[in-house]
Amino acid sequence: MSLADGFGSVVVFHASQTGNAEAIAGRIQQDLVGKGATSCSLLSTSEYEKLDVTLERLVVFVVSTTGQGDPPDSAGKFFRYVKGRSHAKDLLKSWRFAVLALGDTNYDQFCKPGKVLDKKLEELGARRFITGASGVKGEHGGPGGAADDAEGGLEATVEPWIAHLLATFIANPGASPAAPGTKSAAAQKVPEKSPAGPAVVEEEEEEMIIVQDTTGAWVQVVKGSDAELKSKYGTLPRRLVPAIELVDAPEPAPSSAGGEEGAG
Repeated sequence: MSLADGFGSVVVFHASQTGNAEAIAGRIQQDLVGKGATSCSLLSTSEYEKLDVTLERLVVFVVSTTGQGDPPDSAGKFFRYVKGRSHAKDLLKSWRFAVLALGDTNYDQFCKPGKVLDKKLEELGARRFITGASGVKGEHGGPGGAADDAEGGLEATVEPWIAHLLATFIANPGASPAAPGTKSAAAQKVPEKSPAGPAVVEEEEEEMIIVQDTTGAWVQVVKGSDAELKSKYGTLPRRLVPAIELVDAPEPAPSSAGGEEGAG
């Protein structure tokens, strides 16, 4: 059940220029739902005005970097909003937040939009939900996650960051307030056996991963499918056309009745 503004008690925002951040944010939303987030919304930062910032919720941001350390075009208005000087210092006190920044150390201002957003959210009273991914060295590990596409690939930070987020979410079930009338994840589980019928078999959820396709864009695919990378984050394999050998069919035996059969 959604909160009063029509959105979930968990919101995953993406600030994306080429689609990478959006794909990763979509993966995070699905993972959170799979871990018990009963209402989780996926939004672009261009839609930020739809949210009631006074409502308690967990807000996750995936932010890419463009140009010389600029936010994506779609996120410009949102960044001007959070950097506004007239806001109350506790404007976002109802939020718990986490920021995953995407960038490339071959360029100046590595992950600047994500770092700026991380700092501004805290200055506006939002409470940090997680730090950077544990076990990741240097600034790539925190305070917000900073994924470097130049060294080790985005996955070197994205995967441990998401794992850290999910582990923290599971360990803090009260971090995402349930909407009024919403049952807990435990209360919504289907019993193994129904009093009036046979045991209910739950389908195993497919594990999704983020990979890079032949155009360079990052997309979600099912782990273990033929779309998965040759290496964990390489290029999607192209389907090979199977070699077909044509052979002459044996001539049919003469028909005793004469004439031709219909083509069907």
